[in-house]
Amino acid sequence: LLKPISQIDLSFAIEKFKKQQTNKNQQLLEKFSNVYQEFNRQYKSRFMVKIGKSIETIQTSDCHHFESQDGLTFLVSNKGSRYAIDFTLDQLEEIIDPKAFFRINRKVILHIKSIERVKDYFNGRLSVVTNLMQGDLCIISRERVYDFKIWLDT
Repeated sequence: LLKPISQIDLSFAIEKFKKQQTNKNQQLLEKFSNVYQEFNRQYKSRFMVKIGKSIETIQTSDCHHFESQDGLTFLVSNKGSRYAIDFTLDQLEEIIDPKAFFRINRKVILHIKSIERVKDYFNGRLSVVTNLMQGDLCIISRERVYDFKIWLDT
């Protein structure tokens, strides 16, 4: 405001200040809300799978990896058993704990405890050594290598 100050200019400046403060407070509240929701988010702890005529539960800690094949998604247990589940890999990424699972390529989400060793592969990619996966399923796509290294290190 420049002197002489008129009542209209002063009122306009005060209203503008209030609006700016409201927007800043609202943005800050949204950030706090997002952090709080992420901190208190509950992830899926088990999956219901059909075995013959019965339904059993598999704990997520007993999952070796999730694999997509021919339009179906499979849960592969630490014992090597494969179970068809009613989720896509995209859906699974949203409901399982990202600290325990990582999507290494288009077809596989891998549990951190399943990794025995990581090796350099070809053209900037990495290869994961596990006891239950072989071939192309073990290759970490080039776009995910950087994020994988960060995930593995935390």
